[in-house]
Amino acid sequence: MLRPYKIGDNIITQSQERTVTSVQLFYTVVTSFDNKTIIVPNSKLSNEIIINLSRKGNRRIDIEFKLSYTMDPDQVREIINQTILASKNLLTEPEHRISVCALEPDGYRMLINVWTAAHGFNDAKFELQEKIIKSLKEADIKLPGT
Repeated sequence: MLRPYKIGDNIITQSQERTVTSVQLFYTVVTSFDNKTIIVPNSKLSNEIIINLSRKGNRRIDIEFKLSYTMDPDQVREIINQTILASKNLLTEPEHRISVCALEPDGYRMLINVWTAAHGFNDAKFELQEKIIKSLKEADIKLPGT
């Protein structure tokens, strides 16, 4: 009852992301994403910072990348926007954001904020990143190193 997590929650504890599989009186059982079962004494968890990634139900994906000043930010933003709208595993609320977040001597940085369900976060992020790369390349937008 006093635990900041429940069975099925994804948590970060001891600098590792894990899924809670059992909560017992003296210990909590978690499974790592590489399928290791870890038994953590509750006394250890009660003295650690625990980040509950699942409690709110949604998580924000943040993707930042750099572009040359020769690339039109409006064109890049539109391509990314269409890619986001075509993705099935992203949420429409809260609304996504695509912004120039930094100006540097050799180019600018764009930041994408988009929301997805907490469970499946990594899969959604990996898929979106790949789709953005493909969409930008199809539009002849030059990425660093290409």
